[in-house]
Amino acid sequence: MHWLAQEWKPNQILVEDRASGQSLIQELRYASALPVIPIKVDKDKLARAEAITPLIEAGRVFLPEALNYLRHQPVHDVRFTTVYL
Repeated sequence: MHWLAQEWKPNQILVEDRASGQSLIQELRYASALPVIPIKVDKDKLARAEAITPLIEAGRVFLPEALNYLRHQPVHDVRFTTVYL
């Protein structure tokens, strides 16, 4: 994660505040200066995807190559997009 942060220089790193995410949050806060933000997820993946679909379809979210981005990304990338939005 450190080399990714060095390359992309994120303003925030969102980590789900459940299960293994909790230990990752603790470890990163203790051992680094990365901008870790714990997030609570209260809906399942499908509900989150359905909630942001209108934003994407209306063109209110910039995604590389419009909706083709979501069609060709691994499931975890789509999940991260829905959590962030």
